[in-house]
Amino acid sequence: TIQVFGAPSLNLFSNRNYLCQPGAVSFTARSFQRIASAVWNMGDGSIPITNTDTVFNHAYNTLGSYSPSVTIRDQNGCTSTATISMVVQPLTGSVNVNPPVACLPANVGLKVSVNLPTGDGIAGFNWTFGDGSPPVSGVADSVNHQYTSPLSGRASVRVTTIQGCSNTFLSDSLFFGNRPGPIIL
Repeated sequence: TIQVFGAPSLNLFSNRNYLCQPGAVSFTARSFQRIASAVWNMGDGSIPITNTDTVFNHAYNTLGSYSPSVTIRDQNGCTSTATISMVVQPLTGSVNVNPPVACLPANVGLKVSVNLPTGDGIAGFNWTFGDGSPPVSGVADSVNHQYTSPLSGRASVRVTTIQGCSNTFLSDSLFFGNRPGPIIL
């Protein structure tokens, strides 16, 4: 009697698919069949590891996009491979200022746009206006600020995510000054 077995079921999960800096990730392989062996390939040039574990921890040491995978072999000798995506990159974003040039007093709106990875969210913003006024913290991606003294500088915002990533974004140059006096000819 000849028995033919199908490929084992396999799903690969990670505790996160995005890191904002080099760090560790935990991977889990799940199958309905008993896993006799697993070959873990992290997609970053490191040597693949063969073991019988269904959980594997790996540290990504450089920025980049990776395709980690696991290939399992079940008790019948059948194999299956699962691959997921992993990205290691800093948060990216920009600050929009409206208006960036004005006479004093200048009522200015600042708004940050941040590219967040799937599954992450904003934990908070910390705005610094470049004029010596106290920073403003909160969960809003935009603030209004009144400039009352001449300024040639930049505003900034430090963004922190729920997963603990953070980055500071600078505005383009700001110019606020006094209205010119009358011109005497």
